[in-house]
Amino acid sequence: MPLPIYSTQLFLGTLTVVSAWTPFYTVPSGRVLLLRSIRVRNGTGAISSLNLGVTGPITFFSESARPAADEFEWSGWYVLNAGQQLLYFADHAPWNCWASGQLLTIA
Repeated sequence: MPLPIYSTQLFLGTLTVVSAWTPFYTVPSGRVLLLRSIRVRNGTGAISSLNLGVTGPITFFSESARPAADEFEWSGWYVLNAGQQLLYFADHAPWNCWASGQLLTIA
């Protein structure tokens, strides 16, 4: 019987670079990531926009003109292979970020 799959914390930190696609998590070699959720908080003190994406860059979530201290969350399923990266692009910083998902071993 297969074991249940549980989410694990992938990233907990602050996104600080602006005006460029910047990686904040890389899938380890020999693993596949099932991304489940990313929660972010605008810590800039100003209205700001944030894009989340994967290696490419391919945007899978975008929020514009979020007020200071506003929070939002993306949830769903997104599969990333070994070596692929989660990226962000912000017009102001910092953003507080928490990402979770399942890391599976490639057999």
